[in-house]
Amino acid sequence: MIEVRHYPEETQAIAGKSYRLAEMKPEEAEAFNNWLAYRLGHLHPILQQHVINNADAIFKLVRAVKVKTKQDFKGETARSNELTLKFVDEDDVNSGAPFVKTVTSGWQNFIASQTAQRTMGEDEAEIYLAFVNPVDTPLARKLRYVKDGDAYVIRDLEYDTRFDRRYVPTALLQHVWSIPPESNFYVRVKYLANGTDALTPVGFRVVKATTLMTEA
Repeated sequence: MIEVRHYPEETQAIAGKSYRLAEMKPEEAEAFNNWLAYRLGHLHPILQQHVINNADAIFKLVRAVKVKTKQDFKGETARSNELTLKFVDEDDVNSGAPFVKTVTSGWQNFIASQTAQRTMGEDEAEIYLAFVNPVDTPLARKLRYVKDGDAYVIRDLEYDTRFDRRYVPTALLQHVWSIPPESNFYVRVKYLANGTDALTPVGFRVVKATTLMTEA
């Protein structure tokens, strides 16, 4: 988790670019830790540790968004334009469709596309830390990630299946994907064969509370 203290306004690098990070009060840092701690209980230990290891990266994005909104991070008690977090889900990146789907072998669009990229507004940001694939035989095997026109190295989805039968195949991102405000990106996936796959991102979205107050 992050250190509970005062954070002065400063400039730091996020995903290779410099961003202004807003001042944060100790109570905001505490609210961030509290929000994250509760959600960690819903994750497998390997994911829990990965989230903890990248808490600073998540907090940086909160601060980058606060520069634009000038609203405090309140987490669970956020109201109106105050900031909070949520898990990235189907409504965010898959138009509400479930992640389990029938796929065909080869490269396919997974999040947005080159011609219709996912774009962050000035009052939001996202971070992707891992992917899970709750099927017996995962078909998704490679990821292509492009942010702001910069193509990253194609990486293999290296599923960790060392745990008990209840464990979902999980592929951690060694270098997490941070998507600051006003950035755009898309993700493509290569499938090994035709069949059913359920590749699901594990990530967080920084949003204003009002974003979570409308029934979809």
